[in-house]
Amino acid sequence: MGLILEVVYASPAGLRHDYDTQLRVGGLYARLRVPPGLPPLAALEVLLRVGDAGEMRLPARLTVATGETLCVELAPDARGDVALWVEQLCGDLPADPDADRAVRLLDEATDAVPDGAVVEVAAAAPAAAPALEPEEPDGAATRAARAAAASAALPIARRIDLMSVAERIHLAQHGERDARGILSRDRAGSVQCALVRNPRMGADEIITLARNPQLAVDCAEALVQHPTHGRSPEVAFALCRNPRTPLPLVNQLIPRLSQNDLRALAKGLGVRTQVAMAARKRLFNT
Repeated sequence: MGLILEVVYASPAGLRHDYDTQLRVGGLYARLRVPPGLPPLAALEVLLRVGDAGEMRLPARLTVATGETLCVELAPDARGDVALWVEQLCGDLPADPDADRAVRLLDEATDAVPDGAVVEVAAAAPAAAPALEPEEPDGAATRAARAAAASAALPIARRIDLMSVAERIHLAQHGERDARGILSRDRAGSVQCALVRNPRMGADEIITLARNPQLAVDCAEALVQHPTHGRSPEVAFALCRNPRTPLPLVNQLIPRLSQNDLRALAKGLGVRTQVAMAARKRLFNT
């Protein structure tokens, strides 16, 4: 079933707010009741409407769908189009985080709401656009501050989902534990390596990272070479068991393991054959 996520703004100021906080970085988040069974990464279309001022259709895909929330990611080619459209429609209009917005999930074939998806949210009856006052000289700074405040109000997982790789790297190097826990599951090797460089990463977090089934090769190398974590037998054991760790690195780690860890690996349960053989060889030679 083709789906359309229709977002209707009572005024351009509401569109400006959503663009500054979400659409600009390629995503959109909505609170609504979602019908069950939507497949991950399902293709859909985002329809943006601003009263009688105009509308735009954007290809997108589903990234997160729970019972009451839905997140979509815009197609990369659509991000430039929406930026140009918002600039033409809104110009220097200040963003209004309190502007009315209504969201519906529609069946593309019937233009009706699917069963179980009664989804109007965050909107009273559309009101007339507020009269605009002349913008102060620091209006751009004010808009940026409002956008930052609105972004900060989003759940941390949603904020990370909207970040670029560069922003996730910076957060991985300096973020708090909640953010680090989410980023430890990031597939980007550069983000994983940034976590290794974060001095606040605890031993338990490092071991969890070493066990990551999506561990990147460059992250495994960074863990082995780290002046503190690289000497940890627990980290070495976790890396040896991880099928993503390159075998040359495993051979470097085997001498750092205790006899008990070597015996566990030598049994060959849940580890690669080459790793079990290397552990047996080490046991026989010690």
